[in-house]
Parts: sequence; structure tokens; C-alpha cells
Amino acid sequence: MKGRRVHIAGSISKSCPQEHAVYAHALVAKLAKGLTRLGATFVVPIDAEPLLPECPEPISVTFDWTVLEAVWQSRGERPSFEGLPDRHLVHAVMHAKNTHQIPERHVAL
Repeated sequence: MKGRRVHIAGSISKSCPQEHAVYAHALVAKLAKGLTRLGATFVVPIDAEPLLPECPEPISVTFDWTVLEAVWQSRGERPSFEGLPDRHLVHAVMHAKNTHQIPERHVAL
């Protein structure tokens, strides 16, 4: 996986039960952390975060911010990229018009 670009895509239905959504995000986070440890590079869209309705804590319908957060948390476990042409951990895909749509709780990422 070292140096390979990965884009984890997909979403959950807005009618998805909360416990299924929590499980799906945990699974995606675990996958992203494991791939980071193997040296993967990620392509992540940076955009608004649609949320499941009526949940006490915010749960995203998409996995983009979950991937970005998991990769950031495991960045210290990533192998060295010496000698490879692409050493970026994340390729963030966004447009200038999207910057105002970034959720406040994710600005630091």
C-alpha cells in the first residue's frame, strides 16, 4: 500500500439507525488508520458535512471527515516515504466556494 492513493467513498441513508451509523463510522476509521500504517495516501473531499437528523451527537451521513480525522490521528505511525515521488499524506479536494462550508468542529484538520 505504500504510496498508493485511496479514496474511501460512500454514504449512509439519512434514515439509517443511529447504532448502524456509529458502527459504519468506526469501521471506516479503523480501515483508514490501518491503511495509514501501511503507507497509503488519501484523497479526501473537503466540503459540508450533512448530518443524520434527530441524533443527540452529530453523526455524518458521509465518511469524508471520519477518514480525515482517522488519518490525522494515525499520521505518526505512517512509514517513511523517502525515495517516493508522492510524500503527501492527504490530497484534499475542494473548491474556494467550499471553504465557508467546513464545519467549525473540523476546521483544525
